[in-house]
Amino acid sequence: MQNLFDLFDPVQGKDPDFNKSFEEIVHENGYIFETHEVVTEDGYILNMFRIKKEQNVPQGRPAVFLQHGITDSADCWIMNYADKAPAFRLLNEGYDVWLGNQRGTKYSMGHTTLSTKSKEYWEFSFTEMGRFDAPAQVDYIRASTGVDKVSFIGHSQGTAQMFYAIPSREDFWKERLNLFVALAPITRLDHTKSTIFKQMAKHYKVLTSMTNLAHIYDFFGPLSQEATKIACGLIPAFCQFAEGFLIT
Repeated sequence: MQNLFDLFDPVQGKDPDFNKSFEEIVHENGYIFETHEVVTEDGYILNMFRIKKEQNVPQGRPAVFLQHGITDSADCWIMNYADKAPAFRLLNEGYDVWLGNQRGTKYSMGHTTLSTKSKEYWEFSFTEMGRFDAPAQVDYIRASTGVDKVSFIGHSQGTAQMFYAIPSREDFWKERLNLFVALAPITRLDHTKSTIFKQMAKHYKVLTSMTNLAHIYDFFGPLSQEATKIACGLIPAFCQFAEGFLIT
């Protein structure tokens, strides 16, 4: 039986990759996919992805780590034609490509002791990502590949965590990175053009009180994603409006 949400999906049928997993898209482009589990010092379980052209990657191949932005995941690095997607282009240029998934994203929801339904699980920000996530992932890559230093490419939130991490532990990062590339770099969300983010920041205290009372801590969870599919399927104009409201 077809998934109820898919009946209202305006994109399905237009984009053949829409309902495919990250792994499926990697495989259909002729590459090899691996998942690597990393546990941070404060107990968050992160899933990193590695894509390869051959099963056995030669020792010493330059390793590059791609870290996504806010409300995103490793998906963003393969969302385009294969000759445009950054992850595939780097792979074709001879790099050993690793992709991170920040704590709290759909691929990295685990923790050694905390439940995602608890408030404590969600009490983190860019600081914790820079303090715990980035070091754990980069050190895992170094241990797995044997390279001394990794190239780090971050987008938006992926740069914010490093703007905290590097100054706070300069010697640590000098030993581990040979390059840091900041795409759409940020340190704060003060100048965002997103209407919804502006309103959330303006009414932060009220929203926090309301969501805490309702025990809602995961604002962009699976339910909201599926509800958006239905809304956009029934009223396509709503989807266009919502996109502009959220992004601009």
